[in-house]
Amino acid sequence: MFDDLIELVLPGTGWLALGVVVGTAFGQQLRPVAKEAIKVSMAVGERLQEGTAEAYERGQDLVADVRHERAGNSGRPRPRPARRAARRRGAK
Repeated sequence: MFDDLIELVLPGTGWLALGVVVGTAFGQQLRPVAKEAIKVSMAVGERLQEGTAEAYERGQDLVADVRHERAGNSGRPRPRPARRAARRRGAK
């Protein structure tokens, strides 16, 4: 059981240690690469945020259209039938 725990923890720890060693040994040389990676990830994040906002807006438009249609285009929601309301009250 203890061996399984070491095997589980060591690979992750090994990669972390390797990253620290490489980062300290080649820090100045890797700085431009790291900056470029951050720039790319920020650009991807911004595009993802824009796409998500557009999808959310389209979804809200659909919900508004359905609510308008359910209201019978009168601007007021239709009342629920009495049977359904009575069943729901009895179920509580």
